[in-house]
Amino acid sequence: AVQSVASEEFQNMDYFLPGVIAITIMTNAMFGMTAVCAEYKSKGYTKLLATTTLTKGEWLASKILIYTVLLTASVLVTYTIGTLVFGLHVTLTPMVFLLVPAGAFLFTSAGMLLGSASKDAESGAAIANAIGFPMMFLSGAFFPVEMMPSFLKVIASGIPMTYLTNGIRDTMLFDNGVSAAGNMAIVLVIGVILF
Repeated sequence: AVQSVASEEFQNMDYFLPGVIAITIMTNAMFGMTAVCAEYKSKGYTKLLATTTLTKGEWLASKILIYTVLLTASVLVTYTIGTLVFGLHVTLTPMVFLLVPAGAFLFTSAGMLLGSASKDAESGAAIANAIGFPMMFLSGAFFPVEMMPSFLKVIASGIPMTYLTNGIRDTMLFDNGVSAAGNMAIVLVIGVILF
């Protein structure tokens, strides 16, 4: 069921905060991992890593864990500032703490792919920006996808961050755990493909 964000109980910042959290997850995990992988590749560190007993999957899993811890802390700080300073009416539900690692998993995996395809850190940053910035604006993080023209709605439905943003907003703003879980499932499926 579609719920209006124009309800009197919510303000614009209530809608905006879950989008900021989704953007933080995407930018930190994807941009950070792209830079790390591109730098490792250009400096030959990946060849050194290949000589250890650490598998690619284990190395990537460790990065996902690191980003999950950092992003969880970021969510707590963002939520605290939002509620105490701006008086927001969003709720920090347990589902948020499932969506954070799901998003970290997806975007860390994406960052590894982008970084592996880059010649160096500079080209990696350019590729990550070329993919990341459109995702920010087309995922509904800043304004509802429903307000977009039809062709942009189609594009938004193909963007992984749309599902992360919707999942976080569904649980924090609308307390709709079922819809949030559905969006998280899509994020996880895309993450598994990229991993």
